[in-house]
Amino acid sequence: MIALIDYGAGNVRSVQKALEAVEAEVRLVREPDALLTTEKIVLPGVGAFGDCMAGLRCAGLVDALRQAVEQGKPLLGICVGMQVLFEEGEEMGRHAGLGLLPGQVVRFIPPLPPQSWGGPRGGRPLKIPPLPPQSWGGPRGGGPLKIPPLPPQSWGRPRGGGPLKIPHTGWNQIVPVKASPLLHDLPIGAWAYFNHAYYCQARPEHTIAVTDYGRPFPSVVGQG
Repeated sequence: MIALIDYGAGNVRSVQKALEAVEAEVRLVREPDALLTTEKIVLPGVGAFGDCMAGLRCAGLVDALRQAVEQGKPLLGICVGMQVLFEEGEEMGRHAGLGLLPGQVVRFIPPLPPQSWGGPRGGRPLKIPPLPPQSWGGPRGGGPLKIPPLPPQSWGRPRGGGPLKIPHTGWNQIVPVKASPLLHDLPIGAWAYFNHAYYCQARPEHTIAVTDYGRPFPSVVGQG
């Protein structure tokens, strides 16, 4: 059973339909006690960091989510639901997060340079080190996963080579930097849709994949 947190401000219906499309058993949860009887938790999010935390506090879900994680229940945060996993967000003032991951959620500082995928100067492809062996999708023999260099990007740049706009809105790619079941069956450089002006300053050990928007930022994070 997957508990889908409904705190009045998330993209609950779209996430519910996505989970049901893969035949997951989903239950909308609005009360903290309901987390005691679920196996996994999904925390969706739309809007501002502070509004998300205010909704969770009003529903009495903040301590319940922390306790569920301490009990070993997997928690997946999406969009702002991922951002509030961190200690603090600075959107529309400073707001405390759930504190499950160390770090802050901060605004992109304009102007951002044209997108280069963080590659070396001269337009050469971005080099990505081989990922360590993994139990899913890995090559036979237990060797590291090989990731080909990504070519220089020509999409996402404003006409005339000017600075990138904030918020970061549109399709962009995610590039793995460590192995994780969260990336199972996803191709290298998989596309995802972004709409955000703030990003998570995650520690390297918690960064699973990065996305480049003027500079690389953590787009998939995890612990445990």
